[in-house]
Amino acid sequence: MKDVNICHVFNGVFFVEGIKYQYINSYNTRIICKEVENPEKEIQFSSYSIVQVEDAEAIKVKRFLKDVIGRTKASLNEYEKDMESLNKQNVPDQF
Repeated sequence: MKDVNICHVFNGVFFVEGIKYQYINSYNTRIICKEVENPEKEIQFSSYSIVQVEDAEAIKVKRFLKDVIGRTKASLNEYEKDMESLNKQNVPDQF
């Protein structure tokens, strides 16, 4: 089992203190889940919660995060190029 942020759980199944939960829905920063063994019991988690996933799921999470980081770095590079271009054209910071 590996610790991950609840927002990065792909298959919707995770563990907290040995109890298996299934994702149902989310509202703002709250994640609504149910116990797998006891589906009548719903519980809310914060979107900042750290939960445990099986090792295979953790590998998927890591692959996803690497992809997000790569895309974010590429976007930041483009933003920096655009900002540099505007600076070279003497565009003021505020009007």
